[in-house]
Amino acid sequence: MATYYVNKSGSNANNGTTPTLAKLTIAAGLALTANGDTLIVGSGSYNERITNTNNGFNLYSDGVVLLDGTGLAGTGCAITGMAAYQTINIAAYTTGGKFVFKNYNVSSSTLGTINLSGTGSTTNISNCEIYGNVNNTVGISCSSVAATVQNCVFSGCSGYGYYNSGNYQQTFVSNTFYNCGYGIFCSGGTTATAFYNIFHTCTTSVRIQSGVTTNLNFNIYYTTTNLLTVNATNYTTLAAVQAIGSELQGYSANPSLVDPANGVWYLSSIGTYGAYPYSSMTKGASANSDGKWIITGSADNSGWYNADGHITKNGTDGAFELTSGSSGVIVSPVYDLGSALSNTKISLASQQTWPTAMLDYTTSDIRPNHQTVRIRASASTFNQGDVSPSWVEVNIESPLTGVNGRYLQVEITFQSADVAG
Repeated sequence: MATYYVNKSGSNANNGTTPTLAKLTIAAGLALTANGDTLIVGSGSYNERITNTNNGFNLYSDGVVLLDGTGLAGTGCAITGMAAYQTINIAAYTTGGKFVFKNYNVSSSTLGTINLSGTGSTTNISNCEIYGNVNNTVGISCSSVAATVQNCVFSGCSGYGYYNSGNYQQTFVSNTFYNCGYGIFCSGGTTATAFYNIFHTCTTSVRIQSGVTTNLNFNIYYTTTNLLTVNATNYTTLAAVQAIGSELQGYSANPSLVDPANGVWYLSSIGTYGAYPYSSMTKGASANSDGKWIITGSADNSGWYNADGHITKNGTDGAFELTSGSSGVIVSPVYDLGSALSNTKISLASQQTWPTAMLDYTTSDIRPNHQTVRIRASASTFNQGDVSPSWVEVNIESPLTGVNGRYLQVEITFQSADVAG
């Protein structure tokens, strides 16, 4: 299987086989691919529309990649086409990477910004933000495709965030559906599984018909008219959905998204539903330059939240920072040790004095299959004797010795004395 490259320094006269010989446009890069090949796209804005992608491929974002349809002639999708019995993967190649889709003039009410149709095919889509603009009323549309959608944001899709027809499994994990008509629509007689999603200001969160079975749990619903519609029956409250045996551990509460209008999707507070890995799409943090403590998860602060309100969030770099004279706790998203966690780094950075010692330990957790790792959760302060390096990394690797259960969460506590300056 071959790998090709696209970046903003490339040229379509290049062969695309290395980053230095990259193509300039995504369409030119995908034109090189045969079934099963990979295209890695560098960060930047790409004003183009991709059609006739009639083979399977892996499309990876190396940074934040904006596919912007503004000003393009005609109407159509950002990505469309798929052959039968193929596989398309759209995902992040690097930590913090994502695809952002905006301003596509899609004329059909059931034609998505990403539109895939291929009997017996499979698609896995993760780390994408899709904004409804112009006539774009659907985020993703799949027909006769088995689909898994994870860690994506659907915003302002007035028709459907996700639209499906066909007899194939549909799975949704850790997505945010914000200000959509229907968050998820599935028809055709299969199972729609949705865990850890946020449905915020949707007319209908989930609608199923034509023999589809739902498997819903751990989802959050806020200012939605209908939590669930089964054929023509609307269930307007969480209690009504639970009465039919679904969403037994769901929540009807405000998820407190930080700034969804400006693309900051992580939770500013988590209430009683903070134990679960909800959507963590967010603007990434950069290295700090003001001498304050900056606490990030991996290369950015995706999914991390301020547990007690005593740590400020810097509007310039999007990171949590602890200023002198304050204290507080930063809590990570829930890592799934049974799937993708491998050498996940939690980075602590400062131009201030770095403590000489840290205490980390695991504690029992009342949640099933969960473990919490706390880094210096006591009231004592760090020793301020050493000058810090610019970055200190705590590596979490799977499997972890001494961690019982599938899910891991990390807490980091800082006191005012930790800030030397």
